[in-house]
Amino acid sequence: MLRTHPVHAIPVQQKQIYKSLTQIVIEQLREQIYEGEHAPGTKLNIADIAKQLDISHLPVREALRNLEAEGLIEIHHNRGAVVKSLTPADVREIFLIRAPLEETVAAEAAMRWQARSELAVLERILQQMDKRGGQTA
Repeated sequence: MLRTHPVHAIPVQQKQIYKSLTQIVIEQLREQIYEGEHAPGTKLNIADIAKQLDISHLPVREALRNLEAEGLIEIHHNRGAVVKSLTPADVREIFLIRAPLEETVAAEAAMRWQARSELAVLERILQQMDKRGGQTA
């Protein structure tokens, strides 16, 4: 898309990101699964999804194959696609990966606090939490 800059009348090219129908379906279904709109064990019907999105069956079928490769769904021949349930091993793996990530994110966030007054407020809140020992107010 070409437009002109309002001040200088210089042509400016805007970058547009192209996404295929398959990519759009993958993103929508992935988000719906993560948000719990499709609970574990829920059957995903190709025809229903295609009708809901007003598209053909082909991009839906391809999206489901991609989601299976990601481990979010299972495709059973002659039975369709089903949202995968987490096993205890899956949950353990998620926590093993997530714990160090959360620690790193917290450390990075703390490094970005520049005002001493903000840090003092956080320290007071932490001290109050420690005094309560997990009790709610």
